[in-house]
Amino acid sequence: MTKKISILSLIISMLLIVVGCSEESNNVICYEFDQRSCHGDKWGTLLTEIESWDEKLAKLTTYMESKSINVISLEVDEDFHEVVCLACVVCPDGPRFYMEVEVGDIEKLEKLDLLNFKQSDCS
Repeated sequence: MTKKISILSLIISMLLIVVGCSEESNNVICYEFDQRSCHGDKWGTLLTEIESWDEKLAKLTTYMESKSINVISLEVDEDFHEVVCLACVVCPDGPRFYMEVEVGDIEKLEKLDLLNFKQSDCS
């Protein structure tokens, strides 16, 4: 009887872990967006040409956090747009950013009016 209770207890513990993990993953969402040309984003002037991408991503993360957005991860595809138009602010500058945030931060992100902002998968 004790062995059956131990096995049942183990199964219940494993189910709770699985449910807990799946609930946690439901609390995050991923988005992608572009940098506006001519430093047209409010955060665009923070990123200088001479910095490494690690430094740029750190500054962008700090900017997002200053807007109370919890950045879980932030990545960049530096050469996403190989060819871009030349109109300032309406055209992308080249890179595309991929950001994972908490679901509760969606409205805050929408207020930033990011270029080509859309939900993406988190892969």
